[in-house]
Amino acid sequence: MLEVRPFQRITAYEAPSTSSRAAETLLWGDRFLWTSDVDPIGGTEWREVVLGSGGFAWIPYRSDLVMEADPHFFTPGSGIGAQWIVLDWGAGANIRSEPATYAELVRQIDEGERLTIIGGPYQAEFQMWWQVRAERDGATGWLIDLESWYQVNRVAAGRG
Repeated sequence: MLEVRPFQRITAYEAPSTSSRAAETLLWGDRFLWTSDVDPIGGTEWREVVLGSGGFAWIPYRSDLVMEADPHFFTPGSGIGAQWIVLDWGAGANIRSEPATYAELVRQIDEGERLTIIGGPYQAEFQMWWQVRAERDGATGWLIDLESWYQVNRVAAGRG
């Protein structure tokens, strides 16, 4: 996992070249997974990264812009395929269309609701986000992972 360093911003490109079309701007505190790298092109090392939208893009990898980061998850056992049960503190949380508090509201969640993690993790706005699908209506979107908001359904995860 990579994190944008304090006071920095990085343009992510569709291909490993600054002459390629810009895909997204990553801001200070954003965390994201990287999937591959390429030999330096024109003296620049490039990493392919997973964006919050689920797409892929390329960033110039420079130690003054990004740093390696350990993922921090508040809900133990979270990961792709895990199922969350919403606790009382999580009731009313907003499922968003993208991992950002300004993104379009998909809907709110209810206590006791079951959600399956289908994407992520992605850190933006200093929060860890997971892409989820609601069991009751199939709604999909992004939720912030906060302590005491969810618990992993260990039976559904095959760990029961």
